[in-house]
Formats: sequence, structure tokens, C-alpha cells
Amino acid sequence: MVSAFLTVYGCGSVAPQVNVENCRRRKFLATTGLATASVILGSSAEGEALVKSSSPSHGTSRDLARRLTDSNLQEWETTAYSSPVVYPAWMAGVWQVSATLVRVRMPLGERFLSSGQALQEREGRSCSFSMRYAINPATGSGQVEEDVPFNVAQRLVAEAGWTDGGAIQRIEFDPRKKQDGEINIVLMGNPGPRISVFRRNQFAQTLHDENFCVDQVVRQVFFNLGEGSAPVVSDSEAITQFRKMSQDRIQARQRVATYLVPGAPLFDDANGHAVLFQDYDMTMKLVERE
Repeated sequence: MVSAFLTVYGCGSVAPQVNVENCRRRKFLATTGLATASVILGSSAEGEALVKSSSPSHGTSRDLARRLTDSNLQEWETTAYSSPVVYPAWMAGVWQVSATLVRVRMPLGERFLSSGQALQEREGRSCSFSMRYAINPATGSGQVEEDVPFNVAQRLVAEAGWTDGGAIQRIEFDPRKKQDGEINIVLMGNPGPRISVFRRNQFAQTLHDENFCVDQVVRQVFFNLGEGSAPVVSDSEAITQFRKMSQDRIQARQRVATYLVPGAPLFDDANGHAVLFQDYDMTMKLVERE
């Protein structure tokens, strides 16, 4: 699922600073824990340039399930985005998801992150949202893919603690543009804050007929966080393991790992290792079969 950018929120956290025109960049970063896991750039042009750049990467193992528990994760090598992940046929449908943040870890220590204690206080919080997987007529593949705009909007609203979808002005995504997999989320405001998510790499692995893993690596750039604010860049990875329990229930585990980007404090010290893990348990119940 394309949700790695949601490292900016924890389940149940409230982020009104992003929901209004006069949002404050520092307050936003403190709430999300990205103040030192990200880099604040001097201009929008720098943000657009860094989006396309590659970070040093050391990951080599394709054993995706092991990345859910590995305490010493390193970034994957960045490649050009190719095509959407193809999901198993048993995932086709609209699902009601209950997600609980069961664990927050800072494997390299709190000095790599701000608001470390606030992040750990989110443990145990839950949120609910819908997700959809279906045959996408826009790509013409005839295979089950993620409904990216639907899923992004659903989880963003749920995890930010908004009572409705009114904070989102629009989501821009064209599945036919496979060169970078860009997703743009524009929030309400004048100008509205914008989150640009670039899928930089992705892997999928079928462990057996009823056990499927997907790993998506993204770069997030946050624009218009406040008057005169500079873009903020963050790198993250979402590893999700789906296990079919019955025709209408799936159990899933997800790890969202955050990495430092070039220019961030302590980037060299991190040496490509993850600085934050947020581990979720998810129960998915079928609402409607596609």
C-alpha cells in the first residue's frame, strides 16, 4: 500500500497545523517527529531537485518479511519507478481496516530524532479507515492493483485525526505515468500545504498462496507549510505483510521505517540505517468484493 508518507503522523495524532492556512512549520515538524529526520531546504527549486536525487543505499536482501523485524535496516538502492505492484486476487475489494501502532523504536538512539518521547507516547493508538484494491481500467493490466488516491485519502484523514475529508483539497495521481510514480496531496489553504510523494523503489514477494509482502520506498517533500517556509524532505519505507485468514478477513503487519536524507543533521553518522521504526498491526475486514 502506498502509505509510507504517513510517517508524518502516528495513529490518532492530531495535526490541525496542516489543516489551516496559518500552519506553522516548526510546530508541524515537532508534532510529526521529522525535525531531525528530515532536511529543510532553502528553496522550492532545491526541493524539486532533491526529490529526483538518489541517497546512498546499502540494502541487498529481498527477504521482505524479515525487514519487518530486522533492527538494523539499511536503505534500498534507489531505482527508477517502473510499474504498479500487482496484488493477489484474494485482496480485490473494499476493506475496513483497523490499525494499531504497537511499537515505536529509534534503533540509533533519540539523538537522530526530535520529539522522541512524544513519538513513543503514540504506542497503542488505533485508527480505522477503508482501503480498496481492484482491477485498474486506467492501466489496462487486468490485474489487481491498489486504488492509490482512495487509499491515500482514507488513511491520511484517519491518521491525522480529522473528522472528515475536508482538509484535503485534491489528490493528483496518474497511474499511466510510470517514470516516477508521483502522488501530490494538496491540503486546504491559500496556498494549501502540499505533500509530494515519489515512489523511488518497490518490491513484492509471494511467500505462499495466502501470504503476500510488499515494500515501497518513497521520498516525501512538504511544501507551503507556512508563510516563507522552505520545503522539507524525508525518506521512508513501508513494508507490509498481508496474511489471508479467510475469504473476508486479512491480518497484516506493517513497518514504516524513516531514513535521513542528504544534508540532514547526523546523515553521515546514520550511514544509511533507519532512524525510526513505527510498527503496526492491522485487521482488514471485507466490506465489498470487487
